[in-house]
Amino acid sequence: MAPAAPSSYQTATPLANGGAPTVIFPLVEIISMRNNAWRVNVICEKGPGTLHRLIERIEQAALRLMHVDVLMNGHLLELRSVALLQVEDNDSTALDSAALRESLLRIINEELDG
Repeated sequence: MAPAAPSSYQTATPLANGGAPTVIFPLVEIISMRNNAWRVNVICEKGPGTLHRLIERIEQAALRLMHVDVLMNGHLLELRSVALLQVEDNDSTALDSAALRESLLRIINEELDG
């Protein structure tokens, strides 16, 4: 039996030459892993406080960051993180990943517009 697809969100459009996706920024991907672990990946344009606000919002969602990689490439910021969900009943579904994704996108847009 094939493994279940991860719960993730991503914005991409297929290319005409073979179907490889072209990423449209910002990209926010939230993937549920085992044992209340979540992978949160963000690629966006850099703003003056974007990184700080993204990390702060991830932590406000009851996620404790265990590992964070930050890459800067020109005008782009890439945040790759693994976090543990801090819940008492060990239920990883307690995280509303769609709401977290929307919140992170709102932060990105506010930073770039402000």
